[in-house]
Parts: sequence; C-alpha cells; structure tokens
Amino acid sequence: MNRTPQIDMLNWLRRLHVMTVKEFLQLLRDVVLLVFIAYAFTADIYLAGAGVSLQLREAALVVMDHDKSASSRELLSRFMPPNFRISGEATRPRQAMDLLDQGDAMAVIDIGPSFEKSLIASEPTTVQIQIDTTNSVLGFLASSYAQQITGKYGLEIAMKKLGAAGGGVATGPVILIGCTISLTVVITGIFHVPIKGSRRSSLR
Repeated sequence: MNRTPQIDMLNWLRRLHVMTVKEFLQLLRDVVLLVFIAYAFTADIYLAGAGVSLQLREAALVVMDHDKSASSRELLSRFMPPNFRISGEATRPRQAMDLLDQGDAMAVIDIGPSFEKSLIASEPTTVQIQIDTTNSVLGFLASSYAQQITGKYGLEIAMKKLGAAGGGVATGPVILIGCTISLTVVITGIFHVPIKGSRRSSLR
C-alpha cells in the first residue's frame, strides 16, 4: 500500500519535533553557551551601539614643535575643532608619552627643528604623529584626518611655489613629482605597544 503525502509530512514533522526538543535540551545543559548567547544578543549589542562613536570630535592633541616657525604654526593651526583640539605642549619625549599613557591626549604631533628650512629649500620633510588606538575606530579617524591635513598643506605649498616659479597662478594639467611633507603615523594599541606594520616612534 502506497504511503500518502500527508503521512510522509506528518512523519517528517514528528522527526523535526524530536530533533528540535533534543537540541534545546542539549543547549540547556551548556550553561556557558547560554550565557554567551544572552550576552551576544543583549549587552554586546547595547554596548556597541552606545559606546562606539563613528565621529572624531575634538581629539586631544599634544604638540612638540621643535621648529617654532611660522610654517609649523600654520600647520598646527589646521588641527582645530571639530576634529582636533590642541590640549597642550610637550618639551620632552617622555613628557609626551606620559600624557598618552595617562589618557590626557589621544595624539602627539612632533615637528622637527628644520621644518620651515626644508620647506623653503623645497626639500622633503617629515612630521610624525603618534596616535593612541586603544579605541581603534577613533584612532583610524585621527590618522586619516591628520594625513589629509598635512597632505593638503604640503600641496598648497607646492602649488604656491609652482605658481611663483611660473610668474603667476598655474593653469592646465599639473604633475607634482613628490609631496613636500610626508606624515609618519605611529599607531599604538593598549599600553601603547607599537602595532605591527607601523613605524616605531622616535618619542620612546
């Protein structure tokens, strides 16, 4: 006698019910897994939504300006709200690192003593910024904004020099062979241990 489709469906539903009950009973025996599931779908979601900001707002920036020139002051003046806030100045590397360690600063920018001299001579110069990436999202944003600021400033200087050399404002296609200012970003994680792939800071 052939089995009807209805009987086959009922048998399938019974087997599904038995397997479902079995899996739930097994799950109830695993207390650790139950706690993890409860955390993952409640507290973890709340903390992720409430505690992580996707906007960089007035990140505290400590300055180490060894040049004290008009050019260095002009560059530093661009690290302004809403993204950055200059919270102080350090004269010694150890002092700057202490501010990072204590959480009083999110980043330290280090401008060398020959910054303006190199710009005037059209020589490549480097600015270093060390960023605390304990909060990886804000650390990445700080790094990105800092690169944009220094890159734009270097481009403006290069364009001014190009315009002066040509006797006026440059028009038409312009090819810049190199950037005037390069930014060395040193990213550090918790306890300020340099992350693999970043350059080791000269502040240590």
